Amino acid sequence: IAGIGGATIRAILTRAPEQLSRLGWLVLAPQEDGDELQQWLGAVGLPPRRVRFVRQDRRLYQILVVAR
Repeated sequence: IAGIGGATIRAILTRAPEQLSRLGWLVLAPQEDGDELQQWLGAVGLPPRRVRFVRQDRRLYQILVVAR
C-alpha cells in the first residue's frame, strides 16, 4: 500500500482484519506519519522487519516491510 498517509493505511488495515490475517507480508510506503504507523504495527504484533528510505529527487520515501 503506497501513496497515502500512515493514518489512512492504518484505517484500511483496521477495517479488514480477516484479510490482514491471511497475508504473509506487506510492503507499505506511507507518504506521512510513518513513525505512527510503525508504532501501531508493533502494537498489533506486526513490527516492521525492514525499514528503508529511498530518495527520489528532493523527496524521501519510507518503505516498511511487514511480515508475520
